[in-house]
Formats: sequence, structure tokens, C-alpha cells
Amino acid sequence: MVPALERAGTEFRCTVLPRSDGIAADALGTDAGLELDDPTTWPAAAAGVRRVVLTDLFLDVGLRHALVDFISWSADHGVRHVLCCSVAGASPGMVQHRIEEQLLGAGVACTVLRPTPYFQLLETDYWSGIVTDDRLAMPWGVGRIAWVDARDVAEVVTRMVAADAAPDPGVLTLTGPQPLGGADIAAALTRELGRPVQFEPMSIADFRRFLRDRGVGPVAVHTEMVQNVIQRVSLSGRTDPAHARELGREPTSLADYVRHRRHRWSPVARADSPDASSAEGEADPPRPP
Repeated sequence: MVPALERAGTEFRCTVLPRSDGIAADALGTDAGLELDDPTTWPAAAAGVRRVVLTDLFLDVGLRHALVDFISWSADHGVRHVLCCSVAGASPGMVQHRIEEQLLGAGVACTVLRPTPYFQLLETDYWSGIVTDDRLAMPWGVGRIAWVDARDVAEVVTRMVAADAAPDPGVLTLTGPQPLGGADIAAALTRELGRPVQFEPMSIADFRRFLRDRGVGPVAVHTEMVQNVIQRVSLSGRTDPAHARELGREPTSLADYVRHRRHRWSPVARADSPDASSAEGEADPPRPP
């Protein structure tokens, strides 16, 4: 998101909030100095700001309430619009859905973007299995979801931020151009990398272990597992025209994404460890919530 805003010449300030799953986030851009649980930091952080962009909803309960309080306060101090990146398939009972509802009722115009899983997961969560074992183990079974390029989502956000008029309040689902199953993704990697990559469906138990091994906390493990099941049911086989409409073009296909980024899964890359900057390339992929 930050590189996309920088390329567009957009003036902005950033605040990195502690995540409830314990995963550290990089501090990028100019620090706004915002501490949600300290209202004395709010006036300086919000000075001159007309739009707030939220790119991650993995917050502790206390910070979620503080976030809504801050947004409500900011509506009386110059902020005219909130742009929130949530997650596709957000449904009642999910943390993201509860935060969406609170933001939509906070007294300031709010647009919620719900992107499907990002292609960039292939360079982070699933990178090791691809480069070391030519194996794509994923918890998607036979579900087919229209994965999306995080750079396209960043472009949509950048366009909305640059617009003089705030976009219409409400919810937009951002999908890729076609639904993909694990076997489809493995086939695309096989074609572009010139070596066979096998898809292995990951069981729920294996997925739980996979998340724990990555250092994800117990609450976030539960959240991600619920999210995974809901997405497989509610998003299977679906695309949404909203993404192409907001981009002004067709969203990036998996084939184009892998072709452009194929060096990330080359044998030479096996000695490397993927990090945020290498996975981003020319735009940053926020970790899917």
C-alpha cells in the first residue's frame, strides 16, 4: 500500500498498530504518532487529515474499541471518509465483520473493501514448500476462489484516496478475474517455473499446526480457520465486477502474476528467506487478514 501511495505522489502519514496475532508489521512511511489508547495523541495525528485508510483488522479487543472511538472523534475533526480493507466473505461471527459494522456506524462515511486471498501468499506462507519440495500444500481442498493481486487492491485504494469526492459508502468485494483451485495454482506454477509443482490439500488439523508453527496466537488461529471455511463456502466459484470497475481494467491474472514474479520460486531462491520487501516487489502485499 505504501509504495503505491508514494508512486502516486500522495501525501500521507502511517501508524503501525500492534497485531492481535503477534506477527510484527514493518513501520513504513512517516509515523503519524498515533496511539489509539491515548487520546492525547489524536489531535496531532489527525491534523489536516481528510481520509483514514485501514489496511489490517487484526487488533486486540481493546484497540478495536479504541479504533472506533478514534474514528468517531475524527469525524468532528476534519476526517470525511474512512477506507477499510477487510476480508472477502466477512460474515456475522467473524472479528472483521464486527469491526466493519462498528466502522460503518461510527458517524463518518465508510467504504469497506473485501479482497479475496492474495497471490502474494505464494511468496510468503506457501513459499517454502514450493521452493524446497515443489509442493503446494494449502487448506483449500477442492474450493475454487478468485484470488487477487495485492498490487491491484493497492491501486484501487490509491485511486480512491486521490479522488476529490469520497467513494460511495458501503461494501465492495474485490476478486481476481477467475476462480482458482489449488490444482489450478499448482498448474500455473508448473507451466511458468518449468518444473512440476504438486498440489496437496491441507487438512484442518494440518492447517492449525501450520498456523501455530508460524507463531500465530490461539485467538488468531481460530479466526483464520473460521475465515478459511467461510471463504470456501461463500466465495467458491464467484467473481465480482466491482474490482475491474474500480481499476478501470481487468484485474491481474495468476498466470501474469507468476510470470512476472517467477524468480521468487527459482532454485536460487531456496537459500533465501522470503520477507515483506522481497514479496512486495514494486508494491506491498498486506498480509491477508
